[in-house]
Formats: sequence, structure tokens, C-alpha cells
Amino acid sequence: MKTSLIFAAALALAPLSFASDHRDHRGADAPTPIATTGYVRAIDADGKRLTIEHDAIPALNWPSMTMRFAYENDETIQDITAGSKVKFDFIQKGRVSLIQNISTVPAEAE
Repeated sequence: MKTSLIFAAALALAPLSFASDHRDHRGADAPTPIATTGYVRAIDADGKRLTIEHDAIPALNWPSMTMRFAYENDETIQDITAGSKVKFDFIQKGRVSLIQNISTVPAEAE
């Protein structure tokens, strides 16, 4: 009887362990993308980094500042040049700020 109850409880709870949520493939919480805007000040293609003077980011309690953001593939920045005003989303992976997507802001939109 006791074994039957344990088995029934395990079957009832099993779907919860396979439920889709905001976790990545390793079961860790997936980082939340953060959106902001700024000006590209430098491009380091060899290091796959952009130096961006960005607006304040309240979600992280960051003031406006100039910092480096990483990107993973060259297609991400194909239309970006130094001096461009950009809007972008990034995630924090440890101490790395990784750009997820980025696009230029047209001059008339400023």
C-alpha cells in the first residue's frame, strides 16, 4: 500500500519536472534580456566587442556610462559603425554583457 501511494505521488508530480518555463537547456534560469540605447564609440572586431556609451539602465541600477559589450557573430553588427546611435538588447553572463540584437537608430528618430 505504501509503495502504491509513493508511486501515485511520483506519477502525479512527474509532469511538473518536465514543465516548460524560463529555464535554459541546463535547467538554470535563463538571463533576461535588457534593452537600452547608446552610441557606439569603438568596434573591436578581433575581440568581438563594441564600446558603447549607453543610457542609464534602471533594471541593473547602472548609470549612463561607456563600457564594452561582447557579441557572438559578425552578422550581429554588420550595419553598425563607430558613431552610430543604436538600440540593443543584452544579457548578463557572469561579468560579460552579451549583445543579443542591435540596430541603428535613424537620425530622424533621435
